[in-house]
Amino acid sequence: MKTILKLFIVANCIFQPCYSNAQQIEMNSKDILKLQKTKLNNSTFIFEGVVTNQQCYHSAHGIATCSVVQITKIFKGSEQIKLGTIKIVTLQGGKITDNQGNITEIAGMPSDDTRPMITKGMTYIIFGNLADSSLWGSSESPALTIKTDNNQIILSDDRIGLDLKNHNKNPKIYPDVTSWWGTHFKSLDSLYSFLKENGNLIIQEEVSDSNHEK
Repeated sequence: MKTILKLFIVANCIFQPCYSNAQQIEMNSKDILKLQKTKLNNSTFIFEGVVTNQQCYHSAHGIATCSVVQITKIFKGSEQIKLGTIKIVTLQGGKITDNQGNITEIAGMPSDDTRPMITKGMTYIIFGNLADSSLWGSSESPALTIKTDNNQIILSDDRIGLDLKNHNKNPKIYPDVTSWWGTHFKSLDSLYSFLKENGNLIIQEEVSDSNHEK
């Protein structure tokens, strides 16, 4: 009887944590979807585009990065923004350089920040709201001096990076077009369907193929 009791206690200790972990994973998935829906609803602007230029500068909140994005699709906010270039500001640090290109200050780089950094040349879906003046920096900061088609300056605290180049080149090694908070998407259509289903988002404006060719 003692032997049977010991076996029962050992078995219970082994299998109970697995059951608890499964419950935790399920709860996390629900929580993640809830956060995703909140982000979709609370973002004034949601658009897709390519980062064409980047400059770091000092703001009231530390080193910020001003990225110029060439908008190719607008999912939300077409009443206020249009297709073309726009400035977005992120507060994930960056590199401050002098006139000779030498790095004079660095902060918030991948070594101490696990969040994805916005990279020049990459395509992203940007979530953002209008930036307030504390994020603009000095009158000579790129957030104010760079000229873009849209006059708005957008603060982006989240984005979805689209790994189109690697996925199209070798889908076996890169099976997902992208992932967002652990949600994986095998194609752009599946991503767009997710945005439509969970955020009531459809492409409001999009660059036509003829415009791309130009």
